[in-house]
Amino acid sequence: MSIPYQITFYLLIAEISVLLLLSVPLPNTVRKFIVNVTTSNLFQQGLFWFRIGVAFVGILFADSYIRMMGVGKEFSHLKDHSADGHHHHQPVSAETEANLKSKLFYAQRNVYITGFTLLLAILLNRMVSLISEVLNYEAKSNVVVKQAANNNKQLSELVDNASKTEAEIIKLRADLAAAEKMSADAAVIKKQADNNNAQYMELADRYAALEKRAARVAEEHGIALDEILGGGKSAGSKTSYPGIAGGDIDLRRRSGVPAKKEE
Repeated sequence: MSIPYQITFYLLIAEISVLLLLSVPLPNTVRKFIVNVTTSNLFQQGLFWFRIGVAFVGILFADSYIRMMGVGKEFSHLKDHSADGHHHHQPVSAETEANLKSKLFYAQRNVYITGFTLLLAILLNRMVSLISEVLNYEAKSNVVVKQAANNNKQLSELVDNASKTEAEIIKLRADLAAAEKMSADAAVIKKQADNNNAQYMELADRYAALEKRAARVAEEHGIALDEILGGGKSAGSKTSYPGIAGGDIDLRRRSGVPAKKEE
């Protein structure tokens, strides 16, 4: 086997080894490491030379195929001459037939080696691409799962906050109802206070009017105002003031003010 075909054979062994390694169910960390290695700058430089080698293998495949077809035609022509029984054809020696068979075997071997090398190179490239895509999809799915978990957590928090907010709203409504009731009570109390104040002011006005009247009567009759306000009687006297009391009715009784008790 010549040196180019030996290199091609070693390349075929390497491709088979890598494919078997990638086909084994390895952990994701190992696969990620392999994919990271395949995407590194150093590997990309090596991949450039690998593609050049694959192109060279393609040339060897074409050359091997052409040789195989040529040796095959030559071997078929030789078999046709051997089967012909005319006397003018010389019989084919066993050595010549063995040489042609060995050439045909080597040509077919080279075709198989180069052909499988090209096929495995294509498969290897596609498998690495698929593994990279699968790992990327797994990473994206993990991110989506984490986001979904975070969204569920946030949704649960929002539901809890909504429940708390609803409870607070109910409490505020109860407080508002209580405040409205207190406001209504305060309005009633204020109304009562206004009525009491109006009555007080009316009584105060009446009392002031009575004082003015009593002062005028006292001035007309020459009587002390304190004596009139004391019930219109002096000590031990039963004299009444008709101008003030209207007969024997006391002024204070007429005005609604209770009379001062005698000591």
